[in-house]
Amino acid sequence: MHCKTVHFVLTLGGLVVALFMVFSPAAAPAKDWCTDPSTLGDALLGQGEPAILTAFSQDLIRSEGIQGHGETRLNDLGQTLCILSNANDHDRGATGLSSARVHALKTKPIHHQSPPRVQNDPLIEAPMNGFAYPMENMKTIRGFDGAKCRHQGLDIYGDDEYYGTGKPIYAITRSSVIFIGTPEKNRGAYGRRDRRGGAVKRGKVTIPRRMTVEGYGEIYPFTRTLGRARTGVFLVTKSLNPDYPDHLVRYMHLSAIHPEIKVGDIVEAGQEVGLMGSTAVMKSIPHLHLDMETAKGLRVNAAPLIGLKNILPSRCKALTRAQLIRLKRRHVVRRGDSLWKIARKYKTTVGKLKRLNRLRRGLIKPGQKLRVR
Repeated sequence: MHCKTVHFVLTLGGLVVALFMVFSPAAAPAKDWCTDPSTLGDALLGQGEPAILTAFSQDLIRSEGIQGHGETRLNDLGQTLCILSNANDHDRGATGLSSARVHALKTKPIHHQSPPRVQNDPLIEAPMNGFAYPMENMKTIRGFDGAKCRHQGLDIYGDDEYYGTGKPIYAITRSSVIFIGTPEKNRGAYGRRDRRGGAVKRGKVTIPRRMTVEGYGEIYPFTRTLGRARTGVFLVTKSLNPDYPDHLVRYMHLSAIHPEIKVGDIVEAGQEVGLMGSTAVMKSIPHLHLDMETAKGLRVNAAPLIGLKNILPSRCKALTRAQLIRLKRRHVVRRGDSLWKIARKYKTTVGKLKRLNRLRRGLIKPGQKLRVR
């Protein structure tokens, strides 16, 4: 037998025996772990056995490639133990699991339930299965709408004194982190941080430019410039939700990304990924811009997925990224642009661009805004 297999068998066998010694059948029967996997987590915590939880999590769950961290692993543990408790005596014997059971452990789908979040608005429904609210006490500015359906995302803020600035933002579904953009990495793209003292007035509220948040230290929710990307602090994840495979989920205008989150990490539905902010939001109130996109570039209305279908109903059809670009009425000139390139991008002509923008010659400069419609 291969040495890695022997190690797995011994570790797994020992952990199963230890777990069954901790719990009596009357206290936590195996069938409860199958019908409600979170029962295992409750039992472990109730028995005060963090060492067993840690060992089981690290030695079994990690070895089987089940992703997740923190308390989100409790459902993984319950479902794994459910398989073990239903195995026959030979499979659970000292010789370890059969190859079929090992395969079942590796391929059994894992479903996580998002932690409850408080919502004050009675029109907000529960998120769909596999999804979570992006923040507590959500309020909405704008949905999957706009003139000619140009705004194919959701703008959400928090119902508190600073519109939710500095409050946690949560992943809406299980995803892998594929990109993080911050002013510290590229202020030309994501804006220049506003590190001045004092406060900024947005709407009817005066919001401090600096805040101290536990786990993050001092944060700066605003930027002094828009940045080419117009996203501010920017998080992009790729969905691992089996109903929405490989969909991109984008979170924009954050104050900060959670310090422990890096590109390549797996985030669970309901896991904190950052803080609400107003980066690259120059006039409007602070808000989170949230959007989803299929692998083929087609936008998805996320409102029904996170319980907002009654608040942000939409009659707009989903558009591709290329269609959205063509709907824009203005273009911000970037270095290397020419009237010919811009005309080609928006499927118009150089002559029309000159007439719309009253250009006598074809000279343009970076930062200049041109009408394209």
